[in-house]
Amino acid sequence: FPVIADEYTITVGAGGAGVTLGVGGSGENSVFSTITSAGGGGGGYYNGYNGVAGGSGGGGGGHTGTGGAGDTPSTDPSQGNNGGNAISSKGAGGGGAGEAGHAPISSGNKGGNGGNGVANTITGSPVTYAAGGGGGGTTGGTGGSSSIGGDGGSGDAVDAGDGDANTGSGGGSVNESTFTSGN
Repeated sequence: FPVIADEYTITVGAGGAGVTLGVGGSGENSVFSTITSAGGGGGGYYNGYNGVAGGSGGGGGGHTGTGGAGDTPSTDPSQGNNGGNAISSKGAGGGGAGEAGHAPISSGNKGGNGGNGVANTITGSPVTYAAGGGGGGTTGGTGGSSSIGGDGGSGDAVDAGDGDANTGSGGGSVNESTFTSGN
């Protein structure tokens, strides 16, 4: 995108808010001049709620939740990847800029890992941005991990972690109604 000495309208979209009962909040769009980057989709919720579509899609909620579509609306180059699909009662990871969110492995009680972000040198040194948040684990397990997004919570009174500030990364999800998903 060619930039000249001029004024450009820049909007930094707010991140999605964590919730206690329901599908996680989606991020808002960010805009630089004529380029719009879609906010990430919120993560699904326990009992089969699906992840939401977005720049990268949210992971599916425990039981039968499917991951939200990434690159929505579609752009060239692609904005991001799909969220993972849940398995059994464990939630899946959200999509990242570098790869799709991961489904949980079939054995154990751990949620799926979030998709990796992508490194960029806009600050002068490599910094990784836009990783997906981890999926919620069940009682006796752990949440899925994320490289710079929030780790998922678990059924053992563990809230999910927030995505790292100013990285565009997703917060983790939870699989129990009394705990809170990440911002």
